[in-house]
Parts: sequence; C-alpha cells; structure tokens
Amino acid sequence: MRRTLEAISQLTVPSGSQIELIVVNNGSEDDTDVVVTSMSECLANYNCIWLYENCRGKSWALNRALKASTGSVLLFTDDDVLPPTNWVEAMCGPILSDEADAVAGGLRLGSEINTLGLTAEHRSWLATTEYCQRPHDPPLVGANMAISRRVFDTVPWFDPEVGPGATGHAEDTLFWLQVRAAGFRIISRYDIVAEHNPDPSRATRRGFVQLAEKHGEFAAYIDYHWNRIDRRHPYLALVHAAARLWMFRARHLPDWMAARMMPVWEMELLEHYNFRRWLLHERSRPPNYDRNGCVKLRGILPVGLNSLPNEVLIAAGA
Repeated sequence: MRRTLEAISQLTVPSGSQIELIVVNNGSEDDTDVVVTSMSECLANYNCIWLYENCRGKSWALNRALKASTGSVLLFTDDDVLPPTNWVEAMCGPILSDEADAVAGGLRLGSEINTLGLTAEHRSWLATTEYCQRPHDPPLVGANMAISRRVFDTVPWFDPEVGPGATGHAEDTLFWLQVRAAGFRIISRYDIVAEHNPDPSRATRRGFVQLAEKHGEFAAYIDYHWNRIDRRHPYLALVHAAARLWMFRARHLPDWMAARMMPVWEMELLEHYNFRRWLLHERSRPPNYDRNGCVKLRGILPVGLNSLPNEVLIAAGA
C-alpha cells in the first residue's frame, strides 16, 4: 500500500484537473490506516477520501468507492500496483476527448515475482498484458483501467458475488463483458504500463492451484447466470472432467511430481473440473441475470452500501 501511494503522489496531474483519491480499507488487520495517515502530507494535492468496508469482498469495496466518487472519469488500480507517472492524462485522455468510454491499460509483473521463472502462459494467468493478442477487443483488468462515469448509468455496480473474497477472482471480467454487451467503446492503451507486485506465493504451485479453482468457479457463474446456458448431463460431465484430470496426472506422473511450477495443462484441466463442479452448485438457484444483462436482478445485490473491501484504491479524475 505504501509503495502504491508513493507512486500516486508522483503522478503528473494535467493542468486544471481536480483529482479525487479514494482508498477503501476492506476490513484489513494490518497497518493500512497508519500508512494512509502517514502519507496524507504527500497526497495534499488530491482530494483524499478514506473509507472502511467490513463486508469482505473486492466488489463491495469497489461499489463503496463508486458511491463516494464524483469524477467524470474513474481510474482503477490495486494496493500492490505502481502506476506510471503519466497515468492520469494517458488513461483519461481518450475518454475526455470522447474517443472511448473505457480504456484498458497495460500490466506487467514486478521484479520480485519476475525472477521466479514463469512461462508466458503462467504470466498471462496472473493478468499481465504482455502477451495479450486482443488490441481491438481488449479485456478490462481492474488493476489498470479507466471508465467513464456514464458507463455506470447502464452497468451500475460490480457484482458482489464475484471477485476476491467471493466466487472467482474476476469481478473486472464480468464488468468488462457487461460493458462490451452494452455497446460501449473500449480501447487499449497497453503502452501505459502499471507494475503489479502480487505476493510471491501466488506464483507457487499452491497459488496456481487456487487460481485454477477460482477461474473454474467464475466460469461456472458466468456460464449459468450471465450467459444462461443450460448444459445437459451435468453429473456425467463432472465425472468426465475428473477422470481426464487424473488420467493426465497419471500419464505425466514423473513430470507432474517433479515440477516446481504447476504445469499449464494441469491448470487448464483443474479449471475445467472446478467449472463442472461449481456449475452444480449454481444450478441450485434461479439465474441472477437476464441473458447477457447489464443489471443484476436477484441474488446478493449491492443496495445500501455500508462498507467496502480490500485496501482497494480508486482514483477518480474530474
């Protein structure tokens, strides 16, 4: 958090702009409040808003920050990300000039996790944009994205049932799907690269196992609730997915047992198994959305936002 706030204090602010800085503490038990207080003097050029959210889950935090913000363009990042000095002008410019409604920025891994020998596939699973092949249909990544406030008139909130602290790790992916379905203009600015410094434990076998499981859960949520796909023979499909996973593990047993990093084939099969497993869970209730809907109709709804999650940081530029 301290490094992120230090980087934000060094941002170049366009002349005549007023900047809000909203920091949401999601019920953390570390020294977040102390860090934020100690950085207040360095952030004197911003209208700083410090919020606390005890409802666990990143989407709750984002929604709380949205409610408190007033800017015409909102910039999103996380507490382990270092944005570049030209971040505000470069990311907000296309929206302020009416070239876009949303901007997807670049993301690279920091030096500490970069030394762990990750393959290109592993790095992509950690949401870097280094190998993204979709410049004309760029996905939005919450660690570096800019959104026009008018977008939230159509897609009013982040679904609190998805994201860190809930199902899967991809509240920004569902939001992107909704923004795209609503016909808003999304452009990429992958040259505006923020540095992501996640905990190194995320680049271990255990970390990738958890990531694959969460990806499967999220895929099941989207498949059933948002895409409204009625898949046949769900129990048979689950058995088949489990059999494939263990068959491949047995076939590659020496490599699998010796590998320090989780093989990509195993990540993909584990993701698919958890997709099938979680789909059975989701099918026990009515779908939360109309097909490809922009507004959630049922389930957990973010009404009466009282609190917000994880040291999530949002910069809103007016």
